[in-house]
Amino acid sequence: MLVDRFAAKCSTLIESATKRTDAKIEKIEDAIVTHDNRLAELEKMADDFEQFKRNSNIVVRGLNINGDPKTNLINMITSGLGIHVTERDIKFLIKLTLKNEREGTTSVKVALFDQRLRDEIYASRLKLKGFNVYIGEDLTQKKSTLAYEARQYAKSTENATTWSTDGTIFLKDSADAKPCAIHNKADLKPEDPNHAQK
Repeated sequence: MLVDRFAAKCSTLIESATKRTDAKIEKIEDAIVTHDNRLAELEKMADDFEQFKRNSNIVVRGLNINGDPKTNLINMITSGLGIHVTERDIKFLIKLTLKNEREGTTSVKVALFDQRLRDEIYASRLKLKGFNVYIGEDLTQKKSTLAYEARQYAKSTENATTWSTDGTIFLKDSADAKPCAIHNKADLKPEDPNHAQK
């Protein structure tokens, strides 16, 4: 009888201790989730701020490797887009080393003083199809990866198109569909035809 009472007491103590431990673990898990969510939010804010600083830049691929890259860029924009640009409009130009560079060409990152001039050049970029030159946005690593995933999705989906504007990735599933902002890879799921709205 004494043994039974002792066993029951031990069982009660163990159960109570287990409940307290479980409650503490649950609080710790909740704190971790809150911390992870806050960290993700801060990382997004930092990435958005970094992208904002890049929004006066463009990345140009396919420039002739011969001669001065700044002169080649100005000539390409003037003759290909009909937009007047001078050296005084360019804050800086940096050569880039990118994958799959065509032989005889180079890529550059260009920062312009005037945001409106940058936007005009970027908006007119499709006029360069015959020049084998590509103008893109200067995306952060995170947004560049997302843009790549969106392009892969668009290639595998009939009539889908994707592009970026001011660092936001957009996708249209068809010519008649409304553009949808893509904030993460989950937005590219085929079973979600509406995607994430901006």
